Amino acid sequence: MRYWSADWHLGHQNIIKYCKRPFKSVGEMNDAILSQCHETLLPDDELWILGDVAMGDISENLELIKSINAHLVLIAGNHDRCFDATRGDHQKWIDKYMEVGFAEIHIGAVEVEIGKVKALACHFPYFGDSRETDRLTQFRPINLGLPLLHGHVHEKWRANANQINVGLDAWNGKLVEEETLTNLLREKVQDLEIIPWGDLETLET
Repeated sequence: MRYWSADWHLGHQNIIKYCKRPFKSVGEMNDAILSQCHETLLPDDELWILGDVAMGDISENLELIKSINAHLVLIAGNHDRCFDATRGDHQKWIDKYMEVGFAEIHIGAVEVEIGKVKALACHFPYFGDSRETDRLTQFRPINLGLPLLHGHVHEKWRANANQINVGLDAWNGKLVEEETLTNLLREKVQDLEIIPWGDLETLET
């Protein structure tokens, strides 16, 4: 099985308020995200995280990834320390992310196949942002007509034109099964509102 997700923001206290996540503390949020991975993923499964895994005390919060037993792929987002390839310490950060369990790390957009449909996967959408204006436009993929799996916009939408947001804040805090994406792509769904975070009991079902 292959699963998709984005924008975990492990260790980021303010994301609870910004995205109306139903947690009293950052520790509670971290535990809920990781518990879902432990309960859902098998060792042979793949999990693609499309950016912004951990923030805050990065040495502490990045270590949380070690508890996930699956094939982990990261497409770096702007809040990931390994994102900026021009940094002098870029390779050091790539190594750190690999040490905690990522088997692959990609910068930019990657072509993937979802249910025999060619698509792109990237942290950034073609257009749109979690804020009022589009930021970091120099890192956006070029829209040549392929559907795009992305994160970055948090609770703005699940689907918008040929873009599907796989971030936690659009899917009630849940990982997205590839079968779900396959159906959306086959049906060419163009508009889907988010499923807001539920209470902690909902997250456990």
